[in-house]
Order: sequence, then structure tokens, then C-alpha cells
Amino acid sequence: MNESQGNAVAGDSLQNSLLQVNKMLYKMPPSLGITARRHHVIDFSQQNTYNNGQTVVFDLQTGSYFVDGKNSYLRLDIATIANDADPFNSGGITNVIKRVVVRTKSGKEWCRCEEFNLYVRNLLRYTASNNYLNKVGKSYGFDDAVVFPSTTGNRYTLPLWLIPCFNQDKLLPPQIMEGLRIEITLASVGEALETAGPAPTGYVVTNAQIHSDAFDIADQFKRKVAEMSARQGLILVHKEYFHSNVGTISTSNTYNYDIKKACSKACRNFNILRLAVNTDNINVDSMNSDEYDVTRYQAHIGQDYVPNQPITIDSIGLAGINEAYYDTQFVWGKVNQTWWCNTVTPEEFSGSGSKKLGMVAFNLNKSHVTDLDGYVLNNSRALVVDIQCGTSEARKIDTFLEHLRVAKVYTANAEIRD
Repeated sequence: MNESQGNAVAGDSLQNSLLQVNKMLYKMPPSLGITARRHHVIDFSQQNTYNNGQTVVFDLQTGSYFVDGKNSYLRLDIATIANDADPFNSGGITNVIKRVVVRTKSGKEWCRCEEFNLYVRNLLRYTASNNYLNKVGKSYGFDDAVVFPSTTGNRYTLPLWLIPCFNQDKLLPPQIMEGLRIEITLASVGEALETAGPAPTGYVVTNAQIHSDAFDIADQFKRKVAEMSARQGLILVHKEYFHSNVGTISTSNTYNYDIKKACSKACRNFNILRLAVNTDNINVDSMNSDEYDVTRYQAHIGQDYVPNQPITIDSIGLAGINEAYYDTQFVWGKVNQTWWCNTVTPEEFSGSGSKKLGMVAFNLNKSHVTDLDGYVLNNSRALVVDIQCGTSEARKIDTFLEHLRVAKVYTANAEIRD
């Protein structure tokens, strides 16, 4: 009997593999941990007290620790001046943050978020569930019912992953975290707060801290990462949000503009239309969009149109926005599954409720297996947005372009590329 006619006998490795697949391998699991210690490193702001309009500055001193950006957070104590204010509504504690800039120890700008409060408010409303915002979101003021007192103030937390460069699946290495500077510019009173009664004259931020979830890695692995950093550099990729203010136009109901940003992977674009008189008004929610009045929208990059035919809305109101509402949910990846819906209802999208969350959004991702395959944009191949509204109003249009940013981290410096 030759070899081809004989019965194949399973070796030990194959038997162990089959037992493991069938959950019958009764052995101790391998020890995969390389962490010697884990704890929180607390960094304090340069000053203890900041007023509205000022910039809170942190210089991180995490030493040789690796940091989990998704589990780290910012802590703020906030109190109003002179009069109480109503609780935060649709934006939470992020209402008070106008701009965030993150710089490496060599001064390179790693991340910049203009109109941070508007960006985060809409990002969370379109990506998080009601269950999340009604529980964890309470810690950073979402749909909170607690009134701002003008004496003691309230304490809030904010996860650092809302700052795009900290939203990484990898631990952030000490080569970029040590000496990292975070600059947080506070918004004006009218933009940050809302009250129907006597208005506060300002607000005060005290005891600002950053709590970093830090890991001390075993020496041999720490040396290996240092060697990789010195030779080829450590690659960190995140989704950056480039903001552009289109301006306030009151004499036309048609808006046509291009987004002046050069990048190799543009993945998504969303545009928020607000009434200009409400963007710095303490008597209303400054983050609210205008009531949905868009009758037609489309974008194009060169000869590629997104969508291929313009989305048209024949009648304004709940009866006419169904296609626009569905298309916006598609852009945010919420129509191909039923288990992780966001918080935005058709009423909120149309602006008929207290929360007005309407927007015009475009999906620029070209792949069905990854969300990191976007369009190339440059001076000769810009993203052109065309929006038509039913009426002419003095609207402020904020447009956000989601694109990939790569940081190549070396021992003493870093290269930042879009």
C-alpha cells in the first residue's frame, strides 16, 4: 500500500488545533501581557483659573509611559458669574470649547479642531446611541438637568478620544506623548451657555486636569519600540476634521463653494447651516441648526458626483425630508444595521423640536470593506459643494471635512502628513 492509499494520521499539532477550535483544549492560556504597571497620570493646566475666551494650556508629563487615548479624560470645574444659567442641552460640556490644538514637543501641529463644540455635538448625536448619551454622556453634560450655579459650579469630564488624534486603537508611545501640548480655547458666554432669565456676565473654569491612562511596558519591549522609532519611525493614523467657515450670505438661497484642503484621503464631509443671529446668542441654543430648508444638494470632485443625481426635497417638513434624512443616516453608516442607531430623529433633523440637528452630508469613502479609502483633494481637484435652500436667510455655514492624517514619530520629532 503506497502513501496515497494510506489513512492520514493527524499529528499532535493538528489534534491540538482541532481540540482548541472545538473548545476542548484543557490547558492554561498563554501569558500575553507585557505591562509591568498601569495607573493614571494626572497633569494640571498652567493656571488654576480661566475665564471665557481664554486658552487653557496643558503640557503633558507622562514620561516613559504609553498612554491609552481612548480611556483618558479631561476634567473641568465650571461656574457662571453673576447669574445662574440653564443646563447644557444638545452639546454638553463641549459647548464651552471653541478650539483645540495639539502640538508635539518639537512644536509640530499634530491636531487642530476649529469649532470643536459644533463638531463634537453633531458627531456624538450622529454616532452615539441614546443609551450612551443618557448614561455616560451625563458625565459631560449631555441632556443634563442640573442648573449651573453661580457660586460653587459643577464638575464635568470629557473623554480625550473626542480630540481626533487621541482616538487611536494603539497605545500612544512616549516618543509623542512626553511634552505634548494641548491648547483649549474657551468659547464666548453667548455661544457656550443658554438662559431665558438674567444672563451671566461670564463663566470660570477651575481645577482643569487631564487624567492619562498610562502603561509601564516591560523594558525589553520598550527598547524594541525605541529602536523602531529611531530607525523607521512609528506610524499613527487618525481621522482629522478640517473646518472651514463659508461665511454669512443673506441675499441668496443658493450656496456653491469649494473646500480648500489638500489631502490624500478625504472620507466624509458634513455641512451645518445655522441662523447667523443665533450663533452667539445666550437666549437660544447656539449649536442648533436652522430649520431644515434645503431643497437640493450635491457635491462633486472633478467628474465624480456625490450622489450621482442631486437629492431634491419637494416639500419642507416631516413629510418631505425622508430621503434627505435617510441619505444623511447613510453617510454616517447607520442604515445597514439595526443594533446601533443614533439619537437623531426625523423631528430633530427637520428642526421641529427643541434640538435642531439637520445637516447636509456627503460620503466620500470609495470602499465597501474599510472606511479609510477616500478621495484625493488638492488645488486642481477640490471638493465643490452645491446647496440650495427654499428661502434666503442670513445663514452661517460651517463645513467639516473628515480626512486621514498620518504622524510618523521618531525619537525627537515627528512628521505630520495629510
